[in-house]
This record gives sequence, structure tokens and C-alpha cells, in this order.
Amino acid sequence: MALLLRVTQRAVAVDRRALFDAATRTKAAAGHNDWALSVNIVSDRYMARLNRTYRPNTRGATDILSFSPHALSAPERWSDAPEAADGLRDLGDVFMAPAFIERRFRARHSTSSVSRSIFTATSTSSVSRQLATGGDLEVADPYGEPSLAGAYEVLLVHGIVHLLGYDHQAPAEAALMRAREVQLLGLLRGAPPGSAAIDDR
Repeated sequence: MALLLRVTQRAVAVDRRALFDAATRTKAAAGHNDWALSVNIVSDRYMARLNRTYRPNTRGATDILSFSPHALSAPERWSDAPEAADGLRDLGDVFMAPAFIERRFRARHSTSSVSRSIFTATSTSSVSRQLATGGDLEVADPYGEPSLAGAYEVLLVHGIVHLLGYDHQAPAEAALMRAREVQLLGLLRGAPPGSAAIDDR
């Protein structure tokens, strides 16, 4: 199976079809449609355990973590490309914590403004604005999105771009990652080529 979506938490209802479609479209837009990807929707408790194990200087849950099974010599340059059990090359695993995501989103928006629209309905304006202004080292602000679905989409793209070998630990790396994320979000949301990088304030 090219995409496996696992939901192991029950605290928050998630739109499985929308997540599956968004992950499938992101993988295809990135040019890796034939690679296996696992998207795991987990509890805050499970995410906190992952965070503690793999990021020992952090505490508690986070919104998203990505784990690649292989080494990259540079973004999107694999020095190895292990195959998954079904013979596909394995892109890796993304873990998302919806309770954490929705708490953070609601802290930025009034409950009445939260929309669960399908992912394609949101604008690239918050991403392009951050690209134009430099923002911080986080590539995009998912919680500045106008809809909760948009926040999930930005986070999912962020996680998959990490699997492609991009990072945001240093400003130069973050700039490359921003550009790739904006490109993919533009493709997902039907923006004309290049338009996602324009500051539309």
C-alpha cells in the first residue's frame, strides 16, 4: 500500500478521508507517488513519549514529528532508498497529534470561526507572507490558517517535506524548506506556478 493512515487516538474526531487525500496529493506533488508513506494520528500522551525519546531536550506533546528510514546527502538526494515490505521505496512515517493541534488552533481563533472545510479551500496567503517577510525558523504558521483543515494541511506538508530531507535548524536550511513547502502548498491549492511566493498583503 502506497499510503497507510493509522488513527490510534479517540479524543478528537478526524476526517480520515481528507487526511488521506491530502497526504496522497502532497506525496504526488512532491514527485513521490510511488513511495510508501505512513501517517499516524496519535494521542498527546503517545506524542509526548515520542518527543521525550527522540527529542530529549523537549517536554510534552507537539503537533507533528517525522521519521525517515534512510539517510539523505542533501534535500531529496538519497544515499540509500530502502524498500517497504510491499516492494515500494519507503518515504517514512509522520505522526500528528490532533488534540494538541486543535487546542493550539483554537487558542488563535474563536471557536465560532473554526471551519472543517476540505483542505483545498484555504489560501496560501499566510504562507506566502511568511516567506516574503522571513518569519521565524518555522517554515509556515499553520495556526494562522483561516481554517482548522488548512492548519492540518500545512502541518502535513511540513512533515512530508522533513521526510524529503529539509530542515529549519539554520536560516539557510529554513529558506530552502520554506520554498519547497510553499511550492507544494501552491500545487495542492491550485495556485498558478510561482504565485505562492508572492506577498499578497
